[in-house]
Amino acid sequence: MSKIFLSVAAAGAMILAASAASAATAIIDGITVNDYGRVNPAGPDYAQPGVGTGTAQIQIGQANVMPPNPPEFGNPGWNPYGASDTTHRWWNIEGGQVTMNGSGDALTIVWGSPNDNNPAATNIVSFYSGANGTGSLIGQVLASDLYSNFSDINNTQDPGFLVSFMTPEKFGSVVFTTGSSDFEFAAVPEPSTWAMLGIGFAGLALSGYKRSRRDRLAPALG
Repeated sequence: MSKIFLSVAAAGAMILAASAASAATAIIDGITVNDYGRVNPAGPDYAQPGVGTGTAQIQIGQANVMPPNPPEFGNPGWNPYGASDTTHRWWNIEGGQVTMNGSGDALTIVWGSPNDNNPAATNIVSFYSGANGTGSLIGQVLASDLYSNFSDINNTQDPGFLVSFMTPEKFGSVVFTTGSSDFEFAAVPEPSTWAMLGIGFAGLALSGYKRSRRDRLAPALG
């Protein structure tokens, strides 16, 4: 990977992360998980890939505003970009699931308030070798895993946290599931998108946020 590409992607990560600290890292079920701290609520908005089944929908901004857009669930959820946000698109799952297809070994999301009220309610991110949640299960990360491995992550996040996953082998799909508690998250673009939009992002970083160098790069769905 070229130094130019690395610098563009790193600039993108700094724009998204509000924390200046280097990432905290843990190996969970064979998956390398990086916690980059709280997301920058002023970061760019992105289209959210994936297919929702059951009770799952893309919401715009904090959903308890009136009129709601789209209609609220029984629990409006906690916008990963913060309760005062009105523009970002994000997934809210309430007893359903969202499947994202695409070959890669890295994924980055903004995770709202991770819920692990009980085993039947915990938020789970699962990586499969095949499309649509088929093939072998490569590994899973539960909300409870975040609590046990990262001291800064809790259930009262406003805004949420930038969390990345690197799998030991390429996945074909990622499935986000939850039980009775909501799962609120937003996907972050793949590295090629950072490269294409890098100039604009770099300008935003200089004007709004000055961050220390990071010794690791926040990966994205690739």
